[in-house]
Amino acid sequence: MLSIGIVASGGVDYYMSTVGSGVDDYYASAEPGRWTGSAAAEIGLSGEVRGDQVDALAQGRHPLTGDRLGVRVGKVAAFDLTFSAPKGVSLLTELGDDTTRHQTLEAHRAAVEATLRFIESEGVLVARRGLGGSRQVPTRGAVAAAFDHRTSRAGDPQLHTHLLVFNRAPAIDGRWGGIHGRRLFAWAKTAGYVYQAALRAELSERMGVAWHAPVNGMAEIAGIPDGLLEEFSTRRAEIEAALSVSGHTSAKAAQVATLATRAAKPEPMDPHIQREEWAARARSAGLDSNVLDIPHRSLEQTASGHRVEPRELTEHRSFFDRRDLLQALAHSSIEGARPEELTARAAALLADEQIVALGTEHPLAGPLYSTTELLELEARILDAAERTRDSLPVCCPGPVIQRAITERPSLSAEQEQMVRHLCSSTDGVLVVLGRAGTGKTFALDACRQAWTSSGATVIGAALAARTAAGLQSGTGIPSTTVDQLLTDLARPGAVPVLPRNSVLVVDEAGMVGTRKLAALLHHAERHRTRVVLVGDPRQLPEVEAGGAFAALARHDAVELTANRRQANPWEREALAQLRHGSVAQAVTVYRDNGRITLAATADDARARLVDDWWAARDTTSPDRCVMIALHQVDVDDLNTLARGQLKASGYLQGPELEASVGKAFTQGDEVVTLRNDRRLGVTNGTRAQVTGVDPDNRTVTVETRDGRIVMLPGEYIDAGYLTHGYALTAHKAQGITVDRAFVLGSERMYREAGYTSLSRATQRTDLYHVAPPQVAWQPATNAHDALTSTLSRSAAQSLASDHLTAVRDAALADPGQHLIERLGPPPPSGSSREMWAAAATAIEEYRNRYGISADDALGPRPEPTDRERTRAYEHVETLASIIDRHQELGLEPDRALGL
Repeated sequence: MLSIGIVASGGVDYYMSTVGSGVDDYYASAEPGRWTGSAAAEIGLSGEVRGDQVDALAQGRHPLTGDRLGVRVGKVAAFDLTFSAPKGVSLLTELGDDTTRHQTLEAHRAAVEATLRFIESEGVLVARRGLGGSRQVPTRGAVAAAFDHRTSRAGDPQLHTHLLVFNRAPAIDGRWGGIHGRRLFAWAKTAGYVYQAALRAELSERMGVAWHAPVNGMAEIAGIPDGLLEEFSTRRAEIEAALSVSGHTSAKAAQVATLATRAAKPEPMDPHIQREEWAARARSAGLDSNVLDIPHRSLEQTASGHRVEPRELTEHRSFFDRRDLLQALAHSSIEGARPEELTARAAALLADEQIVALGTEHPLAGPLYSTTELLELEARILDAAERTRDSLPVCCPGPVIQRAITERPSLSAEQEQMVRHLCSSTDGVLVVLGRAGTGKTFALDACRQAWTSSGATVIGAALAARTAAGLQSGTGIPSTTVDQLLTDLARPGAVPVLPRNSVLVVDEAGMVGTRKLAALLHHAERHRTRVVLVGDPRQLPEVEAGGAFAALARHDAVELTANRRQANPWEREALAQLRHGSVAQAVTVYRDNGRITLAATADDARARLVDDWWAARDTTSPDRCVMIALHQVDVDDLNTLARGQLKASGYLQGPELEASVGKAFTQGDEVVTLRNDRRLGVTNGTRAQVTGVDPDNRTVTVETRDGRIVMLPGEYIDAGYLTHGYALTAHKAQGITVDRAFVLGSERMYREAGYTSLSRATQRTDLYHVAPPQVAWQPATNAHDALTSTLSRSAAQSLASDHLTAVRDAALADPGQHLIERLGPPPPSGSSREMWAAAATAIEEYRNRYGISADDALGPRPEPTDRERTRAYEHVETLASIIDRHQELGLEPDRALGL
């Protein structure tokens, strides 16, 4: 793939003495670097890279004349982009015959060069202007040095290229300036996908290679045995082991792991001797010498892979940008595609009438898009809430509401307000926005009493079966999963799932995606069912395209704000700061109160976390202590360490049942189930304790937290559906309350996951964080700043329609003559109006961006050399042409789009 790092001004010499000199290459002599990039040729750089030229560029001087290239740009001298071929391609390069070796190496180099041209043409490299680099000006290309390496430090074949892109580039106005590094980093993943697709295309064309389906953008060559790939992945295994120890996975962490695990370089070895040794290793591993006689596709065969459908682009998020689109296209191209092919396909897909430009831009990636299907669903949700306002009778008489409140004297004022609002409202859609620890479930129990006492049928639902079970046990509301409810609603039957004038309570509604929520509200309106959505958009977000709950919560939501869970006032305040985005203040408060443990490695962090958890069990009920981590792999590690403590102390004794997945269970083990099974009475996330083990019959008997005794059969256990429950993922921990929580930090932790994890315990929560990795040629990173940066990232979703700007509203309210002449007057309502608004917004954004003031909507067509503006012009023209075609045919966009 592609990793990216920074080369600091003071680290260039070290970089060149290692990467640039080929110290990682096991051949007798590394090939010299070569100059590349459009701007390199512009200043006369070509051929072999010389050290004095690199030094000059790192200091911001012209490498030939010594003149200064623009103003000083700070501490960043260059960016290190590392392009790595799949292992199978590396094996072809070194174990194939001379022709194969030449073709694969040239294919890799061509893919790297094509990706660099893609980076230049997509406007990824922009020069910074103004105070703090606030203005971005397109460049004429990059000045880059490419260093090809063909082996790993462990002596395995590993074809990769380090592309050193200097932090100096000529802007289109002729002035030189520094590159906007954040933009380059933001496009790195997309560039990696593009490189892999280009490499597949080169090898498919040159050699007719067949490929497996890509995984995360990278595909292996079909026919090369897994054993051969594993045999020559020594270096990857070393780095992954080091990353596991450090607990980090970023590109910078990989660089650190690479440096930390480097063995001393052996004596130079002749390439032919090296290849003979590799062939011998393959034979000793039992691999046939003909394993590289890989299957080839027919050279006439057309490229395979499925077509990217518009809906796929909004499967997990309500909008997308060109990066997302290009990644999807590259990933779907099994036999590869060159960058120009991908950009052409992207342009064609953006011209699809199902794609809508939202009229806003990502600051680093350009225009945002969505689909007519998703915008229509979003509109339906918001319309349903508005349409059903004051549409239902009052559910509960006043005395009934008062009785439910009186019987719960510990209800707070805002909880009481919530009960009165939900039970007396005449709206069809009601929203409860409840922060962590504010007592939503307790208040819902009072509502349930009032509703049922008034004769209403109350049904509960949640995305996760565990959450539905918690809602049912906490409130007495019969509950199921959202998926099961939608399935039941779609099944015809004599007994309606939602009786008229019933109440549907959806818990953790902030995790329910737009498509499922739209379907729920549709069925509810048909059955005149009152829908109560309960959740918090600042906790774990939707996995699917979402943002609807957050949008609904902005209008007439009843909010619970008083945190009743944490005992310490400072902790309640810090959580509120974290929730609202004041991350630096929150992290400082946790640090100053001794709640952050900084460890040197991930192993150290896990060990200290488990030791503290174990000590806390002496003063707190064991089931009131929990360890929390973001990812299952970390949870498994914590559970293994915890069981080691328990077994060493003699707490776990008696016969063990060892599952085929490698986990062992004995009496006393705390466990959690990972799969819903109605027959057994367990859901994904049911927490329990093992009360009996029968190794002969391969059964485990557990007692769940609500006191039920369940016997789990061997097939359930061997399938991996039972695991230890001393540690939980953040998703499984959401909704629980304990006394003590021990949270394992991660560089992939984001704000909502951090807030959810840190808000589970009443008495004390401790966060264990690994010190950030350091690279010799990169600027040092402060641990406090790294944690703040990690928790500052938000994964909260928003509606696509939220990104339709004030420009859209102005165009609808008072369309200029240029819009009316091009699009006609705005339609009065429906999706046809949304289509008109999207086209009008795109036109206005184009006019604003390029200073168009002519009566003609878009002004003259751009010059072909201005590729970015030409793409924007053609996209807007396509949107407008769709409306023209509908008008010519006398069709409404609704009909034309199948809505």
